[in-house]
Parts: sequence; structure tokens; C-alpha cells
Amino acid sequence: MTEKREVFRAVQDKESPTLDEKLYTEAQRVDLKELPEGSLVSFSGVHPASNYVIEILDPLELGGKRNVNIWYIGSDGFDVLGTPACFIGPKSGCLQTEARMLHSVDTNYEGEEGVLEVGKQYGLPEFKWNRDNKLYADRLNMRIEHYTRIILQMADL
Repeated sequence: MTEKREVFRAVQDKESPTLDEKLYTEAQRVDLKELPEGSLVSFSGVHPASNYVIEILDPLELGGKRNVNIWYIGSDGFDVLGTPACFIGPKSGCLQTEARMLHSVDTNYEGEEGVLEVGKQYGLPEFKWNRDNKLYADRLNMRIEHYTRIILQMADL
């Protein structure tokens, strides 16, 4: 019998790494499959609360493929009416997936697996937490919007 494996697997109680502003650079395009283990990528979407951090994992860790952890950071900002931009701020836990599951897609829905590119669209399941504050990927509600900013912090080799 084949074991069913979630495409986006929740990892509970894992805190998001923080990028060091002295070490990161802005990027227009990043290929997650080419980055060294431990590199960090932060990206934002159009919505003020669409902020994420990605950690590149050892490709041998989960079956020899390039894997990533991705955290939803959210926002503590406010919209034009003075109400919170998003009621979900940073919470514990991340989703783990293969780098190829993250895409940059143009308006014709053509794109590259494992590549993030400013101006193109990404699609991710919404990050949700249940009553027990356990993270899960809500695949019925996808967030699809354009990348507006990508920040890269390369790991030390």
C-alpha cells in the first residue's frame, strides 16, 4: 500500500528564521533549486499581509530532492481605514514542500518550477491554524498574486 504524502506538510512549532539586513540583497529572480542549504529567501505579494520566508533544506534530507520550509509572516500593518491589514500575524510552524512546488507564472499560466520572479504570480495554499493552534495548508483556498519583492540571504559555504 502506498503512503499518501501531503504536498505541503505542516511542521509544528518551528519558528521562522530572521534575515540579517547586513547580509541580504534584493533580487528580481531566484531559483530555489540552485541555492545552497541554509539560504533564506523572503518574498512579498501585492496584499500588505502577503509576506513569507523560505529556508533551503539539505537536498538529501527528504529523499534526495531540494526541499524548503516556508513560513507565513503576515503583517502587523494597517490598511487605509486604520484597521489591521491582516488578523493573522507571525505564528509558529511552517509548511515543508519540494522547491519545485513554488512557481513563477505569467499571465498565460506558463512558468518555471522552483523559481520566484518579481512581476510574475505565485500560488500557495493559505496557511491556517485550527482551534488547537496547529498549522495546516488549506488547499481549498489558494493565495494567487504577483511577487512584488524578493530578498535573498545566501548561506555561508
